[in-house]
Amino acid sequence: EEPLDVLAIEQAGIYKGTYHVLHGVLAPSEGMFVENLRISELLNRIGGSGVDEVILATNPTSEGDWTASIS
Repeated sequence: EEPLDVLAIEQAGIYKGTYHVLHGVLAPSEGMFVENLRISELLNRIGGSGVDEVILATNPTSEGDWTASIS
């Protein structure tokens, strides 16, 4: 979700791929909508690149689950 989350994943040493940070989760009550997240940038980045899989790593909250389900 956030840049610091990448640090935690890197320190765990279990994932050695490429990251793309969305900079938040969907939370309309806090003014965070799809257009506020960097989803379009992600789609542009992977378009035509031959990417086989995208893993969405969000926090285990209702907002994180919601973001992962509609992204």
